[in-house]
Amino acid sequence: TLSVLRSALSQAHREWGWLPVNPSPYLPKSIVARPARVLSDEEYEAARALFPRLTQLAMDLSLVTGQKIDKVLGLRWADVRGSHLV
Repeated sequence: TLSVLRSALSQAHREWGWLPVNPSPYLPKSIVARPARVLSDEEYEAARALFPRLTQLAMDLSLVTGQKIDKVLGLRWADVRGSHLV
């Protein structure tokens, strides 16, 4: 949250001297989260074409399993049983 960021910046400036000024007053008062937008098939294919083959495979695995990319990248062969992820 912004309050955690403000606190960290304040401490970095005031207590540790890591920052010459405290930038937290310049942060917005709040952040409005925009809803995620789902890519069309055409947009996905266009984006996918920009990456090397291994990245494309990770993207495809994320798409078909619904897993976030960090979970896909953390998969190991031990997570595969036959044709299933466990």
